[in-house]
Amino acid sequence: MLASHIIANALTGVLVHHTIHQLALVSRIYTRHAHINIYQFQPLYALSLPCAYTAIGLMVMLYAFFATAPTSAPQTAS
Repeated sequence: MLASHIIANALTGVLVHHTIHQLALVSRIYTRHAHINIYQFQPLYALSLPCAYTAIGLMVMLYAFFATAPTSAPQTAS
């Protein structure tokens, strides 16, 4: 039980650090190097795939947490 909490907290910390670093990097690329043309969407959406992978990773981690977490419903005696 304790080991699963340690692993979950470590993975959460890694995911949060990765997300903040990735968003800062994407923001820096768009502000310094992107020339946005309203008629060309490919450069605008080029960096959306890494952000989608981050969101998928977050959803998988949350699903795994809720799938393995014990229920909080009180146990009734029969």
